[in-house]
Amino acid sequence: MNGITMAIKKKISNALIIFILLVLFSCANSKYDTSQNDFILAMEDSIAQSLKVRFGDGVNIKKDEDSAHIVEIYFWGVETLDEIPEEIKYLKKLNTLMFTRGKLKIVPEWITELKYLETVSFNQNELREFPIFLSELKNLKSISFTYNPIDSVPEIFYQSAKKLEFLGLRKTNVKKFPILFPDSTAFPLKLYLSETPIDSIPDEVGDMRITILDMDDNQLQYISPRLGEIEELHKISFSGSPKLNGQIPDFGACKNLRTVHLRWCGLTEFPQWITELPEVISLHLDNNLIKSIPEEIGNCKNLATISIGHNFLKELPKSIGKLEKLSGLVIQYNSIRTLPEEMFDVKRETPCTIFSEGTPIRFLPVTEEKFKEGYKWYEKLNGVIYKDEVNPE
Repeated sequence: MNGITMAIKKKISNALIIFILLVLFSCANSKYDTSQNDFILAMEDSIAQSLKVRFGDGVNIKKDEDSAHIVEIYFWGVETLDEIPEEIKYLKKLNTLMFTRGKLKIVPEWITELKYLETVSFNQNELREFPIFLSELKNLKSISFTYNPIDSVPEIFYQSAKKLEFLGLRKTNVKKFPILFPDSTAFPLKLYLSETPIDSIPDEVGDMRITILDMDDNQLQYISPRLGEIEELHKISFSGSPKLNGQIPDFGACKNLRTVHLRWCGLTEFPQWITELPEVISLHLDNNLIKSIPEEIGNCKNLATISIGHNFLKELPKSIGKLEKLSGLVIQYNSIRTLPEEMFDVKRETPCTIFSEGTPIRFLPVTEEKFKEGYKWYEKLNGVIYKDEVNPE
C-alpha cells in the first residue's frame, strides 16, 4: 500500500512540475519586462532544485559558465530510480546525461528532443534493448550501455552516428562487432567491448578509424589482419582470449601504439612486431606460453612497463638495460635464475620496481649497491646473493 501511495505522489509531483514549466513557458511569451531567456533560466533553476530535493547526492548538475544554462546532469547510484525524470526534457541546452547504477528499464523517446546531447551514458542499469530512436540524436559523440543485458545495436544507429567518438558496450550481450564510419572530420573511435560474446573482428575493420580497442575477456576466435592497418591505434587489449590460440595479427605498422595487452591469448612466442613499435609504453603478456624475449626489445625506448609473468622464461635479454624509462618489470612465476649484468648499466632517475614472486632468482652479477642504483624489489627476496658476497652456507 505504501508503495502505491509513493507512486501516486510521484506521478502527482511530476505532473505538478510539468504544469509549472508550461506556465513558465507561457509567461515567457507574455508582456513581462523580463526576457524569455531569464524565464528559461528560472525554469531550469526550478528543475534543478526539484531534482536535488528528490535525489540529494544522487544527482549532480552543472551549468555552463557563460550562458548559465544547465548542460550536464549525472545520476549516480539512485537504485530506486527506474525512469528518467520527465522534466529533464525541458533542459534544451543539455549536452550530457549520465544515469548510472539505477533500475532503468526503458529509455523514453522524448530524449530525442534534447538536440544538443553529445554524451549519453546508461551504465549499470537493466536495459534489454538499445533504443533505435537514439539514431535521431545527430550530435552524439559518446554513448555507453556498459553492464546492461542488451543483445544488439540497430544497424541504423551505426549508420547515423556520424559524430561518434566513444562507444561503451562492455559487459553486454552484444554479439556483433560494431562497424562504424563517422565523418572523416570526427576523432578516431574509442571502442570498449570487453566481456561480450563477440567472437570475431571482421575485415571491414580495416576501413575504420580507431584509436582504442578494448576487448578483454571476450569469445574472440578471429581478428582480421586488416586491424593492423589502422595507423591511428593507440591501444589494443585482447587479454583473456585463449580461443585465439596465439593468432594475433601483425601490428608493426601501427607506429602510434602505446599500450598492448595480450594476457591469456595462447601466445607461444613473443610477438616480434612489438619490437617495431617506437611509442609503446605499456606491454602486458602475462599467462601465455612464451619462452624468450628477443634482444630487439631494446628498440622500444619508451617502454615503462613490461609485464610477462606466468610464462616459461629462463632468462631476460641483455638489451633490457637500454630501456631507461622502464619503471615496472613483472616477471613473476617464470624460471629465471639470474638477471643479465647489462641490465645494470643504465642510469635511472627513479629505480625500476621488479616483481619476481615465484621465480628462482638466487644470484645477481652485481653488488647490492649497484643493483639499487637502477632497481628495487617489490617483495623482499630471501637468499639472493649479490656479486662479491660470500654465501654463508
